[in-house]
Amino acid sequence: MELINNHPWREIMLSDIVDVGRNVNESNANWEYIDTSIAAMGTIAHAQLDIEKIQERALLLLKETKDMRVVAHLLRTLQHGKKPHEITLALALFADYIENFWQTAAPQPRLKLRLFKQVIQRFAQAQSTFETESTSIEQEVIRVQLDRIKSYFLNQNIQLDDAFIDLDRALTNIATKSAEKAERASSENTEILAQSSSAESKSDLPPAPNITISQHSDTEWKRTLIKVTEILFERNRGDSISFRLRRHAIFSALSEPMNNDGITDLSPMPADRVADYKSNIAKTDYAQWLKIENNLTVMPFWLEGHYISAQIALHLGHSDTANAIKEELQQLLLRLPMLIDFKYSDKSAFISKDMHSWLSEKKNVQQGDVSLAANSLLQCLNDQGLEEALKMLNAQPITPELRNQFHQQYLNAQLFAHAGFNTIAQQQAQSILLACQNLTLSEWEPSFFEALSDIANNNN
Repeated sequence: MELINNHPWREIMLSDIVDVGRNVNESNANWEYIDTSIAAMGTIAHAQLDIEKIQERALLLLKETKDMRVVAHLLRTLQHGKKPHEITLALALFADYIENFWQTAAPQPRLKLRLFKQVIQRFAQAQSTFETESTSIEQEVIRVQLDRIKSYFLNQNIQLDDAFIDLDRALTNIATKSAEKAERASSENTEILAQSSSAESKSDLPPAPNITISQHSDTEWKRTLIKVTEILFERNRGDSISFRLRRHAIFSALSEPMNNDGITDLSPMPADRVADYKSNIAKTDYAQWLKIENNLTVMPFWLEGHYISAQIALHLGHSDTANAIKEELQQLLLRLPMLIDFKYSDKSAFISKDMHSWLSEKKNVQQGDVSLAANSLLQCLNDQGLEEALKMLNAQPITPELRNQFHQQYLNAQLFAHAGFNTIAQQQAQSILLACQNLTLSEWEPSFFEALSDIANNNN
């Protein structure tokens, strides 16, 4: 995830210091505070500990010394809660440290190996929680970090600790089982939907797993939402709800990236990978589609990925999902319109020409569509009541054209009329009539005039 890749603690971990081999000064006030606090972790006094303060002081020390005892204490603050995103960050920090300071930093090798084993054992204690609550992205990040540590020791001809081998095997199995489970669920769902859409068939779906909902921080809330999208995708691949929810999780915290006259420091998705995704759209299956969706989570400003994902949705027969992906991206661009003209660090555009054409395609509401929508709403009114019918109406996307907006208000008035609220219906109808009386045709349906203008300009 981008929050792990760009986490500021990793920069501190990798920061240069004058003497890498320097031991931590045990009379240093920060060290005394950290060491005493960590000793109380897990005891009766644990509730009084200020974890953030421990972390702040550990990070200050890491700017002075790379002593592994400081690193182990910092990792302990992340490991103790067993939260998947903190475990992921902890392992990324540990891999950074191993690759850059294992040979040169304090303390002496024998003590360092003992500390290594303790750190690994604490990762192992979080294994069961990680298996049930981690996202597929976190599982992939964990595998990458384990591979980094393993490769380093193998390249240095250092024997791998048994505890590390067990952890590597266990966490790799978690990721493998998760992928197999998703693939199996997809196959089962396809068979169920092919057989019947009845409630009896739907009951054959496996029960939804329990997840921990955390709103303590934006990061925890985002990963909770991503976990829910993965469960929704696993249970009913291609359904638009999971795709909308993922984009809400990705887009909600986005703001204008740092830039110099529209050129950002953001790296683009590698061109060869994008070309590969595009050329294989017709061959893409659900598992590959999910990988692309995960890439979008990790690289939130890779906007072309949403275009590719929408094309895959069409290929797999999910036109509603393709429209949902486009609508969510359009909403982002309404909020952050500068992204339309922004460029990556190599000066390639955030939005390609194909994307511009795709985003500008208008979905007009024709009279037949209005009639169909009215019939569906009235059926909902008869079956479930006015409240549910209004919810159904409000869930429909609102387009910028006045014609479509007034049609939606007209449907709203119809619902109140059929429900017996004639006064409210009359007031709404009169309001619509007054608003429409002074409109010109070009204001009523601008897309019609745009289409005519395009033809006229092409003929000149």
